Amino acid sequence: MKLKIYFEASWRDGSKFGVAMDLGETERPIDCQMLAGSIDKGALLRACGLDGAVRPEDVTILTPEEYEREYGEEAAP
Repeated sequence: MKLKIYFEASWRDGSKFGVAMDLGETERPIDCQMLAGSIDKGALLRACGLDGAVRPEDVTILTPEEYEREYGEEAAP
């Protein structure tokens, strides 16, 4: 099973964008709500190199379904 994090963020001008981050593979089931609740948004932004442009409070963790509905899996580069 692929392990991914999906989130939406707002640039400082208010425009939004989505990110699908592939973390690798896992054989055990993952509780998406538990994973989403444990993410440090500031650390996530630093890992993506976005901490200078996006504030942690402007990040929303999305479910795979929310990301697909808003951005589509194929929209991710």
